[in-house]
Amino acid sequence: MGYYDNRELLEAKGIDYDLCACLEYNHQSFVVEDIERVLAVYEGENDGEDWRWILQLNDGRFVFLKGGCDYTGWDCQSWADSAFAESADLAAQIELKNEFKYAWMQQGEQKVYDSLMLQLAGQKQSTSHQEMMKRIDSGTDLP
Repeated sequence: MGYYDNRELLEAKGIDYDLCACLEYNHQSFVVEDIERVLAVYEGENDGEDWRWILQLNDGRFVFLKGGCDYTGWDCQSWADSAFAESADLAAQIELKNEFKYAWMQQGEQKVYDSLMLQLAGQKQSTSHQEMMKRIDSGTDLP
């Protein structure tokens, strides 16, 4: 599912460009179409911190997804791993366990866990990409 071809549908579920690209180039046991909604996101950056997502799938399962990419983007050098959990809170706890197959992935961090838990308790934060697209759509980002 191409992000820009289906942007409104995807963003209604909280799926942003990075999540869509992460799954497109790093196959997991689920696909974008399986996502009911994004419950929480910790925004990463190219050649920097990994992204983390807490997802609820259409079948009711919860997923912790962690992925990153180099400066060229998701389609060149990227990585991702995911784990299922019985609840969204347990999915967030996976961040602290760091049990992924990619041993070199960043260690779990308390600040990431805290951010995910705050979002689960309240409302999911918009990513910078989502905020930019809102500004472009409203015309406030134009000269």
